[in-house]
Amino acid sequence: MGTSEREPILTRPGVDVEMRAISLILIVIGGLILGYRSFESRIRSVEAPPVGQREPADPWRHLPLIVGGIALVVGLIMLVSSSRRDET
Repeated sequence: MGTSEREPILTRPGVDVEMRAISLILIVIGGLILGYRSFESRIRSVEAPPVGQREPADPWRHLPLIVGGIALVVGLIMLVSSSRRDET
């Protein structure tokens, strides 16, 4: 039983390095956006307005969550598709 050492992902021959790098960047950015929005919503829940007062509704309040989720999903799809393309 020989040990098969695998080369690092980004240095294998034939790997589209740019696509893999872009996908990793998208995954990190998406995760940071989602994490920041989660942290920010916890802070806002602590700083709730007094009873009887309501904050004005912000129609764009969910946009960062949607953008972060899309960036994360697109990055994962790109990463998986680039690794599958390398296997063939």
